[in-house]
Amino acid sequence: LGFTFGIGPLFACVGSLLQDAVFEGKLLGGYSFGLEFPGNYLAMFAFVTPLLLMAGIATSMFTLPPSPSTHPDSSTKLDLVDGFKQFLRNRNVMIAIAIYVLVYSGGNAIFANVSLHAKSILGETTDTLGIQSFLRFGFKSAAGALLGWLLTASSPRATLVATTSILLTGMIWALTSSGWWFMATFGLLGAGELFGAHFPNYVASASQKRYVRLNMALLTALSAFIGFSSLAFGIISDQYGRIASFYVSAGMLVAALILIAWLLPADPTPAQNDE
Repeated sequence: LGFTFGIGPLFACVGSLLQDAVFEGKLLGGYSFGLEFPGNYLAMFAFVTPLLLMAGIATSMFTLPPSPSTHPDSSTKLDLVDGFKQFLRNRNVMIAIAIYVLVYSGGNAIFANVSLHAKSILGETTDTLGIQSFLRFGFKSAAGALLGWLLTASSPRATLVATTSILLTGMIWALTSSGWWFMATFGLLGAGELFGAHFPNYVASASQKRYVRLNMALLTALSAFIGFSSLAFGIISDQYGRIASFYVSAGMLVAALILIAWLLPADPTPAQNDE
């Protein structure tokens, strides 16, 4: 995790420089491709589409071992029933997934509102999308390496506390900063976004080996509830202003931190005889 999220985001930083050049070129000392809307967006999407295609082809080449079945001679239907039963019995997995949805809702779904608010802080004519991306992934790269070290030096729960705390710090920064200092919000939220790697790691650690894939699938499926938070933040912003949505986001992250400390063990690894 440390190598993947320490080195990987650096490529996204390079992409952010190109994105900035497609727009105003602020990060490159004013160099810009000089494209106007909507041509600038079209050029950016056209550039990344082949990269996504290459990533899809690369993933299709992965060779995965067959998933061990609880009932070697049973049907897939029986395997799923057994899997859901173990999910309902595995307190750590259920709670971790519930908190994951809460953190995802409070710390990631708010990103669009924060991005829109940058224009309110810096002026409607200032386009900072490239800078936002550069800070987001630059901070994420540094945090990725440190969180990988923290995971090996401490416990899976420590990285949940760390990423959620960074997201909360980002929201506090958004509420208290002004001018160009506000842009650091995107770096903090980007670093905290690594909850998206460390919560699944916690769920995998808390799962018996034969149920890891099912529990990870459930984590992904239950993440669909996050869509409601984006709608809620939009409604709150329309009725009470974007700042109100920031306070709601911060409150959700505080609640998540309390739940992590109160309900989740530091090391959720199942007992050897449960493997």
